[in-house]
Amino acid sequence: MTLLQYKLKNKPSINACKELLDSITEEDWKNYLSPNGGIPAQQHTSRIKVIHYKSHPLSIEEEKRHQFWPGSEYFKEEHHPIYNSSRPIREFLQWFERTYGGTIHRVSVVRLLQGKSVYEHIDDGAYYKNKDRFHLVLQGSYLYTVEEQNEVYKTGDLFWFDNKKYHRSTNIGDCARISLIFDASNSEWREAVRKE
Repeated sequence: MTLLQYKLKNKPSINACKELLDSITEEDWKNYLSPNGGIPAQQHTSRIKVIHYKSHPLSIEEEKRHQFWPGSEYFKEEHHPIYNSSRPIREFLQWFERTYGGTIHRVSVVRLLQGKSVYEHIDDGAYYKNKDRFHLVLQGSYLYTVEEQNEVYKTGDLFWFDNKKYHRSTNIGDCARISLIFDASNSEWREAVRKE
């Protein structure tokens, strides 16, 4: 069976996840939370950017691809204020690189409202080709579907999924789902998994 999503066994504790979530203050939520880029599939989500792409002028062809797959044509990243203010976020990202190798790229804290869904979509374009996508669940639970493979994830879970395949998710918990969502290139997580 093709591997489409995988829950990593080596992960932070639930207490560490709570500490990470608590490091984001009410002021942070007020100042930095924004709609998720006008992407129709993600209309029920909002995010705090931690590490995000740095904009620069695009060619006409790049702009067309960017309109279709937002962010797919940018390759340089910059740290946003929450990266500097949240020690637990920085420490988790450093832990991930030490544990699973590779380089962290874009990172966001993403909130999906209770009972709402991220609709089916695919992440395509140049940026995504050599990146793996991971979620660390900080709060709540959700049903995640990649192609037709379903898994339920809850607070404390760290998982990879193939975002180059069609995927969707639904918040099935009793509160907003909040996850740290990040991309890594050249990660050795598959090799680490074989040793688990």
